[in-house]
Amino acid sequence: MPTRRQPRFGYSLVEVIVVVAILALLLGLTLPAVQKVRGTSARAVCANHLRQQGIALANHHAALGSLPNGKTPHRSTSHPDMAWLTRLLPYIEQDALWRQAEAAYRAQPNWYDQPSVHPMATVVRAYTCPADDRLRQANMARKKFLVASTSYIGVSGTTTRRKNGTFFSNSAVKFTDMTDGTSNTIVIGERPPSVDFWFGWWYAGYGADGGGKGDMLLGTNDGGGGFDQYVLGCEPVGFVPGDFTKHCHSLHFWSLHPGGANFAFGDGSVRFLKYTAANILPALATRAGGESTPLPD
Repeated sequence: MPTRRQPRFGYSLVEVIVVVAILALLLGLTLPAVQKVRGTSARAVCANHLRQQGIALANHHAALGSLPNGKTPHRSTSHPDMAWLTRLLPYIEQDALWRQAEAAYRAQPNWYDQPSVHPMATVVRAYTCPADDRLRQANMARKKFLVASTSYIGVSGTTTRRKNGTFFSNSAVKFTDMTDGTSNTIVIGERPPSVDFWFGWWYAGYGADGGGKGDMLLGTNDGGGGFDQYVLGCEPVGFVPGDFTKHCHSLHFWSLHPGGANFAFGDGSVRFLKYTAANILPALATRAGGESTPLPD
C-alpha cells in the first residue's frame, strides 16, 4: 500500500520578517535601558572614587596638618612637578606605589628623563572614572611618554594663578582656611584627560603654564595661555559638556555623565552638580571668598 507523505512544516518569508521586526523592536527598547543602567552604575562608582579621595584628604590632613601640595614647583629640589594625587597614595592603600614613586624621584629628580618602566604608567583605579574606557590602561602621550591618566583634577579656585581655591602650586591649605565652609567648597572635580593624553596625568606634570594648569590643577575660569601650543588662545568656556576632540576642553570641568559632573567637597561629601550650576561654580571653588552660595538641589 502506498504510504501517505507527512506534511513539512516551515515558516513563510512574511512570518520570518515579522519575527525579525519584533526582535529589532524589542532590542531597540532594551538597549537604551541597559545603557542608562550602565551609565548610572558608572556615575555611582565614579562618586565612590571621589569619596575615597575625600577620606584620604582628611587622613592626610590629620597626619601632616594640611592638605597635600597641589603641585610641587618645577625647580624644587625635592619631587619637582609631583601632583597631589601622588602624595595621596599612602592614604588610599597604595603604599607600595608611593615607595616606587619616592625611589624613582631619588634615582632621577627630573621625572620626564626617566625610563618608560616607571610608576607614572601604573593605572590607579581609584583615580579613574569607569565611564571613560580609555583609562583602563596606560596610553602614549604625544608619542613621548607612556602614562596612566586620571579623571579627577584639583580645584585651584577661579584660576590656577589666583590660587584662591584648595590646590595650587606649592599649596598647603588647611581646613580652617576654608572660611566659606568645608561643605561649601569644592576641592576635586571631574575632567577627562585630553584627547592626546598630554593633560591629565595622576603622577606629575608641568601644565599648560608651568603651574599645573590642565594637568592636575584647574580653575573654574581658566582659559588658554602658557607654553602649550594646543591651548593657546582658548577662552574660558565654563562648566559645560565637553568634547574629546578639542584641546580647549581640557581646560574646564566636565564629565562623561549626562547632565553634569561629580565634585568632592572639603567635608568629604560628593555631589553631582548639573551644568545649570555653572553660574555658582566659581563661588564654590574659592575657599575664602565670603560668598553665600546655596547648593542646588
